[in-house]
Amino acid sequence: MKDASIEFLEHHLTHTFKALMGSRIMLDMDWVSEAEKTSRAYGIMSEETELEKESNLIILFPPFFE
Repeated sequence: MKDASIEFLEHHLTHTFKALMGSRIMLDMDWVSEAEKTSRAYGIMSEETELEKESNLIILFPPFFE
């Protein structure tokens, strides 16, 4: 069984950020705790033309409530 946070991320990667995920790669991802029982993930994206190169574009996911 998948963790709820993984399902949350997969949903947003395949639906909310679908167009962006079709042209770039998420090179790194981390979570930031915002408040009690609330976290927010962010992902660092690649350049569109150089998929191995980090760009200044980040994805900020909606808050995740545990």
